[in-house]
Amino acid sequence: MSKTASAPMATHIAESVTTLAIGWKITRTDAAVYGFSTHDVNKDISGVTYVAMTGTDTTSPGNKDDLSVATMDISGLFNSDAITEDDLRNGLWNGARVECFFFNWADVSMGIVEIFPGWFGDITIKDDTYEVELRGLTDALKTNMLRTVTPECDAEFGGTRCGVDLDLLEQSGTVATVIDQRTFTTAGLSITSNDEFNQGKVLWTSGNNSGTYSEVRDSTLVGQLTLFLKEKQTIQIGDGFDLWPGCDKRLETCRDTYSNTERFRGFPKVPGPQILSYPDAK
Repeated sequence: MSKTASAPMATHIAESVTTLAIGWKITRTDAAVYGFSTHDVNKDISGVTYVAMTGTDTTSPGNKDDLSVATMDISGLFNSDAITEDDLRNGLWNGARVECFFFNWADVSMGIVEIFPGWFGDITIKDDTYEVELRGLTDALKTNMLRTVTPECDAEFGGTRCGVDLDLLEQSGTVATVIDQRTFTTAGLSITSNDEFNQGKVLWTSGNNSGTYSEVRDSTLVGQLTLFLKEKQTIQIGDGFDLWPGCDKRLETCRDTYSNTERFRGFPKVPGPQILSYPDAK
């Protein structure tokens, strides 16, 4: 995608009356590609169909001439089968790659002119509308590329660097009683201690939330689970789920709960900031 206009496009842009529209090519992290435009008729450009998006508004791209992050906002109504509230809430659009450009809807052969490349940032949902912050390419420069030395483990729990086999720890259960949309009691689980599933993960296998994941904030010995966030769809008695424990990344947990000390990726003897307050600190 080029920021340089073709000769016919440059001539058209210089005219007093133009037939320009804005297009967005969005590539999700699951490789699904979608096209949208501000024109009122669908247009095919380079093998992608750009669907007319009525009720959509954008801000001007905040392009910068330094390394600070450029941003652009898109807001609209949930009036398309492509962008749904459920998909946004379930994270399917998180981190999607965006290419925003001008095109001449009366003659798409003139090519396109890039306005803003970047990724999906913060997503806000309110009533029947959404707002997406698009972040420019320099946002990638904020990514931490090196390890951070901390007392806690920096490995993904259950990942290759961690080595804990989560398949061996998986349990399946059902909802016994519903307290609210975050808290419920369970049946069918084998729980040996309080907090056993804190920071764990739930995959709903049946019910209104089937196919979605949730994170566990608190768990109790009697089988009560409290999620970090309320479920969007109603939790009902009998809903099935798979459940995995979590890890607080402390050496004590790695050693006493998972017997995995040799794979611990933290630095427990690194002094914390409190050492600065010691009178005899050296």
